[in-house]
Amino acid sequence: MGKLGKILGLAIILLLCSGATALADNVGPHGNYTANTAACAQCHRTHTANAPNLLAFTTSGNQNYIYRTCIFCHDGTGSKYDEVDGQILESNGDRYPTPAGGFQNMATIGGPPGVAATAPVTSSHIVDSPDGSGVNIPGGSQAANGAIELTCVNCHDPHGDTGNSRLLVPVVPVLSPDGTTWETISTTSSTLYTPTSTSVTINVTDTTTGESVTYNSAISNFCGACHTDYLQTTTGPTGVYTTGLYRHPVAENGYNLAASGATGYNGTNFALPTASGNVTCLTCHYAHGTTVMVATSTYDPPAPVRPATLLRMDERGVCENCHNLSPSTVAPVPESSPDSYLVVNSQQNVTYAILTFSTYMNSVQAQKVSNYALSGQSGLSVVSASLEPNGLMGKQVLLQINGTATLPLTITATNLKDLNGNALAAGANSFTLSP
Repeated sequence: MGKLGKILGLAIILLLCSGATALADNVGPHGNYTANTAACAQCHRTHTANAPNLLAFTTSGNQNYIYRTCIFCHDGTGSKYDEVDGQILESNGDRYPTPAGGFQNMATIGGPPGVAATAPVTSSHIVDSPDGSGVNIPGGSQAANGAIELTCVNCHDPHGDTGNSRLLVPVVPVLSPDGTTWETISTTSSTLYTPTSTSVTINVTDTTTGESVTYNSAISNFCGACHTDYLQTTTGPTGVYTTGLYRHPVAENGYNLAASGATGYNGTNFALPTASGNVTCLTCHYAHGTTVMVATSTYDPPAPVRPATLLRMDERGVCENCHNLSPSTVAPVPESSPDSYLVVNSQQNVTYAILTFSTYMNSVQAQKVSNYALSGQSGLSVVSASLEPNGLMGKQVLLQINGTATLPLTITATNLKDLNGNALAAGANSFTLSP
């Protein structure tokens, strides 16, 4: 499709999305075919299709045609949801992190152009593999040789009839065990486990600074449709284990696993997402991709397949944040230039300071503007502070300053603590920003 077609597609989508205050629940062009039948032609060709299902898109390099179809819009050119780079694009040009992360990159700083930043993912769900190739399923045994031909439509229905704002499918298609046919696994019931049959519930808070998404415990059932062995409510080697290994339990519909029940749990410092306080798959993992680092992976397929750990915190920080068995007593350290830096918008007379800490910070203190002071430049003050996502809790704070600041600049932070409750040392709490 040429540039004109892409522009027309963008115009259609913008028209469909305009005027809505909760865009996430309005799913854009998906499902609005009666009201705007032109939306069908953005993906399908009746007589000149290049791929099955009358899709207009072909493979590109090593990317399958379904992925190419989805990222025609979801690469930041035709939808507010840029799933390639893990960003939500606001109408004023600002960019904020998607709750699921991205497939190639992930937003680490949210804000206006010049401030918003991304970083390459270190692991992701591999939905862009070549047509016909298989991806190993950690903790899964349902597909041929433990693999699945994974694309976007394994989890999402592009036609929008799912009853939830993330278009999650009611059944998951996988290859049969012998690899010869396709079969579907219900995300609410299965012969391999017996959860109560209730669909996934999604609540989306849609604001002008990104989105906040919460799920019910049935999201574990959804993930467990493929990751069969991981949908466990006991810790013993019983039930449907195919490898005889012990598995960490998760809450699923009909069974609760309260995070507060973890040994050593500290509610003051706990920051992982839950389903009404219960641990689900998404408590520890992102759905699309992550930027966190791990030295080794329990699931480490051969190159070039990326390790699919999808963790929310570096190494196994998700374990320590919940269990808090031996919390670190090392105080967080400010990282000065170039890890901390300024972005000046002289036209708007606004300066943004990005401050980087050595570890994950407590969001309550980190987002109080009164905890930051500027040195050496009179008339300037901090007017907003936001703990940024790189990882769920964040190691970076974005400060907005009410004027044009110049380098060098020193910013002193007080009353800040990390997730272990360690405070910045009084003699080591300044960020030195230099040219």
